[in-house]
Amino acid sequence: MGIIKIIDMKRICIFVFAWMFFIGCQKAEYMLFNDVARVQMDEGEEIRTDFFYTDRSIQRDTVHLTVNTSGYPLDKIREIALEQIPEYDVEYKYDNKGNLIDSVVTEKPNKAIPGVHYVSMDAPEMESLLVIQPNEVTAEVPIILLRDTSLRRNEYRLCLKLVATSDFSLGESEHLTGTIVFSDKLSRPSEWDDWISQYRFGEYSTRKHEFMVEVAGGIRIDDDWINTIRLDNSELIFWRDKFKEALQEYNSNPNNIAQGLAPMREDQDDPNSPLIQFP
Repeated sequence: MGIIKIIDMKRICIFVFAWMFFIGCQKAEYMLFNDVARVQMDEGEEIRTDFFYTDRSIQRDTVHLTVNTSGYPLDKIREIALEQIPEYDVEYKYDNKGNLIDSVVTEKPNKAIPGVHYVSMDAPEMESLLVIQPNEVTAEVPIILLRDTSLRRNEYRLCLKLVATSDFSLGESEHLTGTIVFSDKLSRPSEWDDWISQYRFGEYSTRKHEFMVEVAGGIRIDDDWINTIRLDNSELIFWRDKFKEALQEYNSNPNNIAQGLAPMREDQDDPNSPLIQFP
């Protein structure tokens, strides 16, 4: 019995010590987080946008990044700062036993160019925008995108990271960046997944996407649109059949055939390019 009591007492002591250590760490972390005003972002995923649906006369677009601060609000304007940083892909290599043997790091292509694809963070017009307003603890920071002609060929990536200023130190390291992906052409919606490809609209291609927008009368066929009609199977079938019928009419039009536009292909300049089809 004595031995058992001693063992139990040891367990109790260990538990109490662990609990005190945990509370101490929590308190230290809390105090550290509140020692100075800090700033971080609230962007969990890439923000995707495009100029495709806007009138050609519109040469700018604005995307907002949500910035949050810690500590008490102050009755003054406080400056924040952003800088563009590169992004990287990492490819891991394994041996036949599943052991990691190597990794290859490559920079993501099509990095946005300041002054060409977006208004630089140090441009004079950004000075009044990179701020937390008096008595506020959050801000929707406007990032100004520019409609360069290169956006018609490729989508570009703009990854912005918060930088410490005289008003703010930095918050949690995993919440300091936000990425905007943009173009002046259609790109595959994230919600165009395997299920949509297999059962509703077929494999994605830019030409098919363009055709669907034409048939739908200019409706934005994007993630929001797909998410909306996904909730109504009858509407999904309606649009699938509408696109399919319109494609049949297009391909049987004598003028389209004479001009080499039909049958419609993913790349009309390549006779071996796959045909556009709907299931």
